[in-house]
Amino acid sequence: MGGLSIAGIGLSNLAREYGTPLYLYDAATVRYEAGELQRLTKMLYPGESEITYASKAYLSLGFARHLVKMGIGIDVVSRGEMQIARMAGFEPVKLHLHGNNKSEEELRLALEWGIQSIVVDSLEELAFLESLAKELKKQPVSG
Repeated sequence: MGGLSIAGIGLSNLAREYGTPLYLYDAATVRYEAGELQRLTKMLYPGESEITYASKAYLSLGFARHLVKMGIGIDVVSRGEMQIARMAGFEPVKLHLHGNNKSEEELRLALEWGIQSIVVDSLEELAFLESLAKELKKQPVSG
C-alpha cells in the first residue's frame, strides 16, 4: 500500500494524528538546501553574502530555532515575526525588516533591538525612521 511520505513518515498517518490542513517541513531538506545555497554563493560570488529565510513563507518558534542553528539570516515583516525571531535566539545582525506600512511600534522595536537592516519603502518612511532614530539615539543608516 503506497502513499506519500516525508522523512519516512506516511502523510496519511500524520493527517490522522494532527488533522488537516497540516504544514510540514523536512528539517533535513531545509538544512541541505540552505547549505547548498551557502556553498554555491561562496563559490560563485566573491563579495560578502548571507542566506536569508523569508519568514512570510512560514514561521513558528520551533522552525525559527532550526534556522538559528543553520546560521542563516531571517527576513521579517511584522512585530510578531521579530518577536519569534528573538525568542528563537536570532542575533539582531541576522534580521532584516521588510514590509510596507510598517508601524511606528515595529520601527521602534527594530531600532531598539538593533536589527541588521530596515528596508524602507518611501522617502516619507525614511524621514520618519530618521526622526525615530534621533529620538532613540540610534544609527538607522549605514554607508
